[in-house]
Amino acid sequence: MNELILLKNNDVFTTSLVIAEGTGNEHESVVSLIKKYVKDFKCFGRIEFTDLKSGKRGRPTKVCYLNEQQATLLMTL
Repeated sequence: MNELILLKNNDVFTTSLVIAEGTGNEHESVVSLIKKYVKDFKCFGRIEFTDLKSGKRGRPTKVCYLNEQQATLLMTL
């Protein structure tokens, strides 16, 4: 998942994984922050979580898709 921006149904998104990697934070911390302030994020649109399978055994990684406004809010938190 190296792409900074994803195009989905003519909308531009980034992911919690990309933001975690770009800011040097743990992905679990970023997802936890999104869940803590989920009402604030929903003001800017729908929150979509998906499971990313690593190909290894164990639990898949829960990744959140964020639009531009949501990504900006996350960066300010």
